[in-house]
Amino acid sequence: MSLKPERGHTYVQWMVALLANTTLLTYGLQAGWISPMTKTLQSESSPTGAALSDNDISLVASMLCLSAMLGVAMFAYIADTYGRRVCIMTIAALQALSWLVKLCTSSFSGLLIARVLCGIPSGGCFNIIPVYVKEISQDNIRGVLGTLLILMQNVGILSMFALGSRLEYHTVLWIAITVPIATVLLMLKAPESPAFLVKKGNIAKAEATVALLRGLEVTDKIVMSEIETMQNEYSQFKSLPNISFVSIFKQKSWRNGFLLSLTIMSIFSCNGSYAIMTFASAILSSFGVTVSPELQALSFPAVMLLASLLSLFYVERLGRKVRPPTLQIKSVLTPPVCQHYSGNRDTKLLGSRTNMSELEYTRTYQCFRKPFVCEDPPLSRSIWY
Repeated sequence: MSLKPERGHTYVQWMVALLANTTLLTYGLQAGWISPMTKTLQSESSPTGAALSDNDISLVASMLCLSAMLGVAMFAYIADTYGRRVCIMTIAALQALSWLVKLCTSSFSGLLIARVLCGIPSGGCFNIIPVYVKEISQDNIRGVLGTLLILMQNVGILSMFALGSRLEYHTVLWIAITVPIATVLLMLKAPESPAFLVKKGNIAKAEATVALLRGLEVTDKIVMSEIETMQNEYSQFKSLPNISFVSIFKQKSWRNGFLLSLTIMSIFSCNGSYAIMTFASAILSSFGVTVSPELQALSFPAVMLLASLLSLFYVERLGRKVRPPTLQIKSVLTPPVCQHYSGNRDTKLLGSRTNMSELEYTRTYQCFRKPFVCEDPPLSRSIWY
């Protein structure tokens, strides 16, 4: 599929999509923060005033995921009521606040509060950003722009691993806080989602937004056709009956489909990739890597970033559902391989082989995960409708 439009341009869509995905860049910085900072936080000169134990580190790390559950419904409501742009700005503002808390206080309780503040917007990143990007992009580049979500996350993780291994604790925080602040300021100039404007009945502004994003005149047939499609889809949505969770569980076919999807995604989410990223340097240290495990841990996000770039290349050329046959097999086989090498402490198969098996696992996970991220969400009826 050609990525070049017949008329107009796409660079505004790229710019807006990249800007929205800087929230994922910040998420990557936050998700990768624990690994390079563990050594500092557990040292005698810890900024918390006392060296943190392994349990303390685990608690601080887990707060991001636990608090993320609170943000899903909250940001869904904000996006549906006040708009996608306002929602993204709120996400970025909370992310900036989390870095600010770390700068203002270095206590253990302060770290917990900061992780909660960065975890809540994390629940909105993977929910709102794909919807916004989909609604501002045209068909022939929608899949490519969708891959930016995981790509920017991996850039953030890689950047934090690099910065955290070389720079002082507070220097890293000052660098990191600039990203969400810039996001908030630049999003003031970003356009609102055309689909949301149509939903609110602001057709004239929706037409102007589509024309701006496509580089066309407001009266162009392409612009008018897209607005008409949005209106038809929203009218179709309003004609549908209200479906609650109770009604889903009453019908056997809906219930089975819901439970199957929930089971698959739950198993998929428990693959261990996040744990590897969070404790990368500690994992390498435990297997006898003594030469700067913080720097050697860069191999994990580097491989994830490479997988993201591969997905950026093939998603529009091969389609969302086309995957190499061996990829699905490897996604099943690599976790037990990692477990075998990681758990075999009575042999010499440590260090490099463990590292290679876990690198293969993270690479496979990223390649397998990307097509799910790039699937197009509904245009005018987002996942929370």
